[in-house]
Amino acid sequence: MDRVSRIAAHLAPVEEKQNTLKQQPTSAFLPNKFNVAVLGAAGGIGQPLSLLLKLSSRIKELRLYDVANTAGVATDLSHISSPAKLTSHTGPQQLADALYGAHLVVIPAGVPRKPGMTRDDLFNINAGIVKTLVEGVAKYCPTAWLAIISNPVNSTVPIAAEVLKAAGVFNPRRVFGVTTLDVVRSNTFVAEILGTDPETTNVPVIGGHAGVTILPVLSASQPPVRLSNEAQRALMERIQDAGTEVVKAKAGAGSATLSMAYAAAKFAEACMRAMSSEDGVVECAYVASSVTELPFFASPLRLGVNGVEEFLPVPPMNMLEKENFEAMKGELKLEEPKIFYSNNAIMTAPGVNPIMVEDLLKPVLLKDLRIQCRARGLNPGGNREVLADRLKEHMLQTGDLTFVAEGSCLPAAPAPIGATGPREPLTENAPGHVQNNYVRPEGQNFITDRPSSRVLAPPGGGSSITLG
Repeated sequence: MDRVSRIAAHLAPVEEKQNTLKQQPTSAFLPNKFNVAVLGAAGGIGQPLSLLLKLSSRIKELRLYDVANTAGVATDLSHISSPAKLTSHTGPQQLADALYGAHLVVIPAGVPRKPGMTRDDLFNINAGIVKTLVEGVAKYCPTAWLAIISNPVNSTVPIAAEVLKAAGVFNPRRVFGVTTLDVVRSNTFVAEILGTDPETTNVPVIGGHAGVTILPVLSASQPPVRLSNEAQRALMERIQDAGTEVVKAKAGAGSATLSMAYAAAKFAEACMRAMSSEDGVVECAYVASSVTELPFFASPLRLGVNGVEEFLPVPPMNMLEKENFEAMKGELKLEEPKIFYSNNAIMTAPGVNPIMVEDLLKPVLLKDLRIQCRARGLNPGGNREVLADRLKEHMLQTGDLTFVAEGSCLPAAPAPIGATGPREPLTENAPGHVQNNYVRPEGQNFITDRPSSRVLAPPGGGSSITLG
């Protein structure tokens, strides 16, 4: 073989490899295989959601994140014979590992709804959780698609948008409030009436994701469903109150965790289909929208490789639906985020009740109760029961459910119950400053939630949280 032939033979494999590389898609995403992070994976929704996602053939790596019990959930799921690789990440120090390189982030973290809880009660706790997690998304995977499940979605999605805007990475085409459960319920209930397959039934649902803001456009159902005004009103109310129906049926033992997990997995699968350049992917979701005068709105969307590709027209409505449409818009305007920032914490809105505070404090360890007492200028001495009662009384008196890590800030004087305005950070010489001999010199603000047993700070500073 002459020199030219040898050179040609040597170069042949390289040329073959180069041709193979040229066939790869130019999209930033891996072809048909994606890294998906579930934040709050050990919670009531997070566990069944993680199970369903583990079964997806589109997932290359499934990253499970929570503040506790993540390793156990991951180990359990790792025994399932499906291709998706599992990784476990516990605590704020490992949030970066869970997020870095993720294509899709799903957030089911937060407290579940319980009997007697209002949307404001949920907001008081879950808003801080979402804020902190989305700060991590902004830092470690700013181009990822973000699917938010944490309620109240009507408020947590705008919060996420503001956090991303502040970081300069907000892409309105890739931030979604998951309202798929409203569509799933509508399809199921209509299919029961028609005697059809719910998987081939399609009812568009517009508006928001709570109470009267959920507007199923039953007149646009496919196949069509013909109902009297009374029957349509009753079905509409059942769809709007379906979450309460589940909470009551579980008698305080949980909320709609299983159906929500199914709906979230369905939406995640749709996102990955769109990322894979599949045509005709249409989902309803709560997004930054131009469909109405409202800044955020749920409506049918066509998804593509870059996120929302098109806002599909709102279906024609009958008179009853038009009446509810106007009422729904008024309610959504009232549900604009109720966030008040002070010292990097989110101030709570009115509506604090003893049950909420007890649930908040129940899982907190003795050492962490002492930290909270010091931060509030309270005596940190005594056993766990004494400290919990002391904190409970203070929280009920002030209406402030925020938690701080050691020495994060100077505590403000107790605010009157019902105060809703933002507070300016207090300095040592400011009027009303409470001299606090218990605050240590280092620390950060954080928001906590029900299952927490630790006070931790995330990588690079910022807020810390606990997840449901």
